[in-house]
Amino acid sequence: MQVARETGLYEYKVFGVLSTCTAELCADVYMDLAYRKHWDTYVKELYEKDFNGQTAIYWEVKYPFPLSNRDYVYMRERRDFEVDGRKIWVILARSAPQTLCAEKSGVLRTGVPGFLTDMQKACSNYSNFCQKK
Repeated sequence: MQVARETGLYEYKVFGVLSTCTAELCADVYMDLAYRKHWDTYVKELYEKDFNGQTAIYWEVKYPFPLSNRDYVYMRERRDFEVDGRKIWVILARSAPQTLCAEKSGVLRTGVPGFLTDMQKACSNYSNFCQKK
């Protein structure tokens, strides 16, 4: 982890193995905000919104008392590639503090958290969720 000189925010990469999930399934689960609201019990608010021409995700996470809720504003995109006959799925996400998304009183604004364990569980239940849509 390091601090970006331009923004003062922490930069980090998440690497992990989800042995029971395909890469495509993991990418599908990550990009599906409706499903995130279904499986992530910590979501208080989660939506995509246009902030002056930039589409960003607003995500408020519930924390237990006496801690304050946290919120995240970030941009993301999915890129699917085929290289030498291999499929590659890439998800790029970055905090977006430059959006005009106002901070809420009593909620702490922070960067995108880690979540590999929760993602693995969500991936295992995604097909059931999609069948119920």
